[in-house]
Amino acid sequence: MYKVLISNTELPSKTVGSWTNRLTKLINHHPTFFNYILSPSNALNTCVKCKKRSFITWYPRLRQVQLQHWVAKEYIKALKRIIKKNETWALLVMDDMHLLEAIVWANKQHNWQAKITFSFHGFELNLKPELLAGLHQILFLSKLAEAQFLDTHHNYHQNTAVVGNAVDSKVFYALDTQEKIQLKKSLGYNENDVVLLWMAKDRPKKGFYIFKNLVELLWQKYPQLKVITIGTEQTLNHTNAKKLGILPNLHLAQYLKISNIYTFTTQYDEGFGLSMIEAYKCGNMVVASKLGAIPEVLKDLPNTYLIDKSSKIEDWFECCNDLISELYNNRAPKVENKIDIWEYDTWEAKFMNAIY
Repeated sequence: MYKVLISNTELPSKTVGSWTNRLTKLINHHPTFFNYILSPSNALNTCVKCKKRSFITWYPRLRQVQLQHWVAKEYIKALKRIIKKNETWALLVMDDMHLLEAIVWANKQHNWQAKITFSFHGFELNLKPELLAGLHQILFLSKLAEAQFLDTHHNYHQNTAVVGNAVDSKVFYALDTQEKIQLKKSLGYNENDVVLLWMAKDRPKKGFYIFKNLVELLWQKYPQLKVITIGTEQTLNHTNAKKLGILPNLHLAQYLKISNIYTFTTQYDEGFGLSMIEAYKCGNMVVASKLGAIPEVLKDLPNTYLIDKSSKIEDWFECCNDLISELYNNRAPKVENKIDIWEYDTWEAKFMNAIY
């Protein structure tokens, strides 16, 4: 069976991103697993450079025409060129509903009889009946997302699989006490500093405004508390705040290794929340919203705390206040080096086995 990877983001990738990192790693490990990679990249011999375009207008009667002949034109053209009759093809579409819709339609129109798999990275997936009929498999990041989909799509009778997510433990791991002290000093912190960290893309739904209100309350009680933010250009008006902006994984890991508490203040149903596991593997206690797949991701992990009412600042403050107090009084529990949870090799095996 011939396998085609289809993405609106370039693969292999040099940018910061959770699923692009793990797909890039897989491609590097297994360069012949996919016969073709359709994305905005031509880095490899297997790559066919394709770029997704934006809709010109949202006029409903022109939607399908635009989708086929403009938005996904380069992808459809590439597939028409490479797919041959009397061959079996598996098409894997990465988390893009527009490309999925266009390719399902093209598969039917051109009678390719390809098996289409959709890799979904969110939590709540809603698909129209015509898309359901054209799919052969959906990959989810969590059992909760899979269950939510099956509960609301009783007319879907094809395959589903839960492949989870992955963190590279060679990059994200906890330091021993002396190593952590040395790294803290090299990055401008003192041995006894307590560090609170927030990391996410700069979007309102990630709840930076919650975090900002939280640390302003915490600074009233702990003015010496150190705070690091990664991924946002928004600022905190305090001498103990450090804004690092967007960092590649290799650089951001060192800050996760010196921090003590990671706050994940998301305000929507997360498909996974990979940054929580990156922080946890680096030795952080994790305080997170109880939304989407987060309870499943953190299930049975010690030193992780879920906030039921994620928009209520008082609940965040109560939890973080207790943890910070324990840290300053040297009573905080030791966070073990959990290299075996959500490990890349486990994800890779699940993912590759799920592709026909």
